[in-house]
Amino acid sequence: MTISHSSGWATRAKLGKRFATLLADLLAGADRTNVVRRLRRLADELEADAPVVIRGGDNIALASDLVAYWKKAVGKPKARTTAGRVQKVRARLDEGYSAEDIRRAIDGCATTPFNMGENDSAKEYNDITLICRNGEKLEAFRDAAPAPVSDRYSAMPEDVIMRIREFEREANEALSEGRTDDYNAANTALGELIGAHSVEQTGS
Repeated sequence: MTISHSSGWATRAKLGKRFATLLADLLAGADRTNVVRRLRRLADELEADAPVVIRGGDNIALASDLVAYWKKAVGKPKARTTAGRVQKVRARLDEGYSAEDIRRAIDGCATTPFNMGENDSAKEYNDITLICRNGEKLEAFRDAAPAPVSDRYSAMPEDVIMRIREFEREANEALSEGRTDDYNAANTALGELIGAHSVEQTGS
């Protein structure tokens, strides 16, 4: 993402002059089809050149970070940080949803088998544009996410919580990559760890 500079505005000014020339040609009776084609080409150039101006109230940088979080959560490291994805996330941030709300929604989608491809068509429905399509969709995914470790195991020692987080991360990654055996192994280890610690707490 780039921030506006004077050179960027100079380039846009030149494009603006070309736009004025095209309108003049149209008014002068030039071939309409040709002018429309040139206008479309000019519009594409304007969109490609348009700088991103980051102001105090904007959430562009944060939205980009959340797209990066989504890539890792659903196992799509090669996915592009496109303008469409950033804009959907930014729209929800602008509505007042927190970054944590969006992370939880991403987690909710990433841990929902149907959205991760376990459905009749074997198709994944986990793009961040879906997760952040609107507030209602975001809330549905957020509320479907597993409770944070800190909420479920807050009374446990920090080293145990860290190990639980690690097993949960391994399970989520295995699920997103379709590694069923690794997913089951991580969940088994997680259950044994929680069960053993629960016994210790009961005994005390």
